[in-house]
Order: sequence, then C-alpha cells, then structure tokens
Amino acid sequence: MDDYIIELEWSDDLRLMQKLCKELFAITPSLVTNLPRTDHFKQIFESRDAYFRSNMWNKINVRKVVDVEEYKDWARLIDKFNLYGDVLFFVTTPEITPVFIPHRHPGEFAGALMLPIIGTGADSVTKYAHWHDPEEIKSIDSYNYMKGRPEQTLIPDEEVAVEYCLHEKPAVFNRHQFHQVYNPTEQLRVVAHIVYDTESWEKCKELSLIR
Repeated sequence: MDDYIIELEWSDDLRLMQKLCKELFAITPSLVTNLPRTDHFKQIFESRDAYFRSNMWNKINVRKVVDVEEYKDWARLIDKFNLYGDVLFFVTTPEITPVFIPHRHPGEFAGALMLPIIGTGADSVTKYAHWHDPEEIKSIDSYNYMKGRPEQTLIPDEEVAVEYCLHEKPAVFNRHQFHQVYNPTEQLRVVAHIVYDTESWEKCKELSLIR
C-alpha cells in the first residue's frame, strides 16, 4: 500500500497543523456561495496572491503569510515537514460534486500530507488504480483518457489497487498515481491536501516519518 498511501499517527505538530487548517478553512469563502469574503481575507490573502480557487477546491499559500502573527506557526511547520507551502482544501458535496473522477496531479510534487477537516466519515473512499506508466506520458492527468473511456467513468473494481478512507487519521497520498474520491453522503466533506516540496515519492516516504 505504501506505493500509494501511508497512514500516519497523530503527533502534536500534526494536530496543530489540523487546527490551523480548520481555522483557515473557516475564513475561506465558500465554493458554493463565495461568501463570506471579508476585508481581513482580502487584505491578508488576496492582496498577496496567496488565495486560489477552482470549482472543487480552495488553495492557500501559507508561505506568503507567515509574517502575519496569527499564521507564524506555519513557518516552523513548513521547514520541519519540508512542505512547499500550498494548502488545498478539497471539497465534495452534492452542491459541487460527490466525486473526484479518476485523476492524478502531474508536476514536480510527488506527495501530499492529507488531514481530515470536516465530514470525513467512514463512507467516503479513495481508490487508487493499478498503473505504472513511462516517463513520456507523466503529463497526462486523466486516467480515463489513458484508458480511452468517457471521462466520468469510475475505476472498475478489477483495476483498483488500493481502497482507503481518510477518516480519523492523517495520511500521505501519492499525487502521481491515478486515484478517485467518492463521497456517497449528503454531507460536506473537506480534507486538507498539503504538498511536500519534493518530486520523489521515496523522499515522501522518508518525510512521512517526521512527527
């Protein structure tokens, strides 16, 4: 399983990071309503180009705000855990999407520290596909494109390598392997996806030992 996911045990600093992420998400504008967009948020995050959004995730670059008193803990955590500084909040809800279709994250960052934030019940499951591809097609992010199938197709059971529920514990996820996430409930589910500053999955395994 450690080619795809490494489950962790909580430590004081991982708990601190989870607390900081919950506080960040609480002030981040909703992907559904775009509210509240406070003056504080505009001044601290938008004015520094530290906030990004898509239809299914918010991203805060905490490295850009570590000089602000209430976010200074991030400076130490970034150095200790070898983080890039991006905190992505992945959101699944019927109002947005119940599923992240099979995908991966091409680019230089091989792994991410994953923290449960809101509604991470036992019903929501991440599935990784069996897949090892040559270097020349690492830029393709769609599993179904590689398989020649409609984009919304879920990973068939016979192609699943690992199933995992990010429920009560932190974990490290491999960004370069194809995976999907399905939330079958009516509840908002939010996880924090905090990128390691390395392109090596083997290095991510070493970083997963840091507590």
